[in-house]
Amino acid sequence: MPHSPNGSAFQEDLSTGPAGDPFKSGALDADVMVEKLKAASSQETLMTGTTQATWQVLAPRYSEAWFGLKGRVTATMIMTLLGPVGNAIGQLLAPIGTVRTSILILSIATTVIAPSALALGERPPTPPTFSGSKTSPPVFETIRRMSWRERGDFAILVWGFGVLDGVIVSLLTLVAQVYGPYGYDSSQSGFLGAALLISGIVAALITAPLFDRVLTHHLARTIQLVVPVLGGCWLGFIWAVGNHGLAASYGLLVVIGICSFTLLPVTLELGCEVTRNAELSGAMLWLSANAVGLFLVLISDVLKASASADPPYNLKKQLILHAAFALSITPLAMCIRGKQVRREMDEKEVARDSQTADRANREE
Repeated sequence: MPHSPNGSAFQEDLSTGPAGDPFKSGALDADVMVEKLKAASSQETLMTGTTQATWQVLAPRYSEAWFGLKGRVTATMIMTLLGPVGNAIGQLLAPIGTVRTSILILSIATTVIAPSALALGERPPTPPTFSGSKTSPPVFETIRRMSWRERGDFAILVWGFGVLDGVIVSLLTLVAQVYGPYGYDSSQSGFLGAALLISGIVAALITAPLFDRVLTHHLARTIQLVVPVLGGCWLGFIWAVGNHGLAASYGLLVVIGICSFTLLPVTLELGCEVTRNAELSGAMLWLSANAVGLFLVLISDVLKASASADPPYNLKKQLILHAAFALSITPLAMCIRGKQVRREMDEKEVARDSQTADRANREE
């Protein structure tokens, strides 16, 4: 079972006082124990966060290297959604038995799955596309190759993706605190979060293949059409919480889930198209998402209402901030050109290879 690298020292510290002398009464000093537990928890949280960020960045590059023009968006979608699905499974397993039992179950599952990573290859023997055969250029070279319009598009995508993912992370983290002041328990709040996740996952599973095979050249147009709807939903969500029961909240969260999860792989792929560098674009987009989500969660305590508010300790200011962030994307999205340069290069190579094959067949 995984443990902290300083596990033995940690156990020794728990069995001794601050000065190193054993507790004669056999009881642990509460403050010392809490601080040690916080330190151990922080180490494991840091390791978990680092690992998750690594997998997030790898998804666009892996789909570029292994999948062709009719499968890249779907592959990116699947790898992107595995994170939320894994978190949901972990939350379902966590309440089983004691905390020790839950950790044991999750540790066994992780240990069983981990060796499968050794089977992953960097790229297939025959690259599916021209871009899949190339290595990602250095950061400064990528920026130098991009036009000013492409740099502007990418900056909009970075901010938009950060807001798109960050507000959802913030809401799902604080959903119990958002609805608690209005008399709803944690189970009811949890169902609202589940409605957002489930509707989003289903929508992504349906729409991603369409972007691979039907709407192949309309990634930017999709963002321009969906973002205003998303902003309107976050704006309406301010008044939906606590004023109209749960029906309005369910309806808005389902629409938010559908729009947001549909745009996740679209934005990731469009970032790769604009930069022609899947690794850089994936890293920047997820950096923005994690930074915005962290900021919104941390600032929630500052925005929480006082005990004299109606209702006490509500998070209405937090919801207003969510809406402001979401609405800030709308005018920016209208400015995106989003030329799919990478796809154009791949399609030209496919056409050239096809012409070469046809010419060879005629000569035979």
